Amino acid sequence: MLDAMDIPPGAPQTDFFCGSPVVVFNIPNLPQGMYAITILHATGVPQPQQVSLILAKTPDGRWALAGLFYKPMMAADHDGLWYWQFARKYAQQKWDWNAWFYYRTAATLLDPLDFLSSPNLDKLHHEADAIRPSDLPGKSPITINAQGAIITVTGVDTTTALGGLDLDVNYTPDSTQAGQLHDPASARRQVTSVMSALLRLHPELRSAFHGIWVHANQGTSSLFALELPMEQIAEASSTPVSSSAVR
Repeated sequence: MLDAMDIPPGAPQTDFFCGSPVVVFNIPNLPQGMYAITILHATGVPQPQQVSLILAKTPDGRWALAGLFYKPMMAADHDGLWYWQFARKYAQQKWDWNAWFYYRTAATLLDPLDFLSSPNLDKLHHEADAIRPSDLPGKSPITINAQGAIITVTGVDTTTALGGLDLDVNYTPDSTQAGQLHDPASARRQVTSVMSALLRLHPELRSAFHGIWVHANQGTSSLFALELPMEQIAEASSTPVSSSAVR
């Protein structure tokens, strides 16, 4: 139960502290009133979900639905605790890319609401922040040398679109590279060279992910995309491969 009867009108954020150990709800722009939050696990189905309901009490005493949120409980057949455990193992091995993405996956699976915090979730986020790789694209892209071609990587994340946990890579081709993407054979060579270059920079990725998705994008348009399992991605040639941030 969340009692917001006495909050100032128009408050930008209302904080509720519940239970022991304390769980905190930080809800923005909440009108005065009485609320309830219910978090349930929908299991026994192929894709278990954690479902959060926010209920608001009406003036005549009824409870009305005021918010609905749902998140998966599993990714590639594993739960959040499994990813947290393996993230710690990768962190101990100094395989920071593996650890970072496993921590992120664990947080997604374990945190039912974006505006909820708890001691355990705070600990998870603290561990993740401590090993965040410095060579990930963020506010600025990074460049990698893929068989002599400079590739501008704008984003790296994970996806389970095909069932397994894949690395999801987005890059912006230059005009020459974009032209090559109109030919299927040239396009495949280009994106597989990106995969191979990334694995040469971080060979430990082979042990943590099912495969790699690569998307060549121009603005909001996708020019070419390809997913390959790790065992189908060739080793990079002897061409030196480097990574750098674009400032």
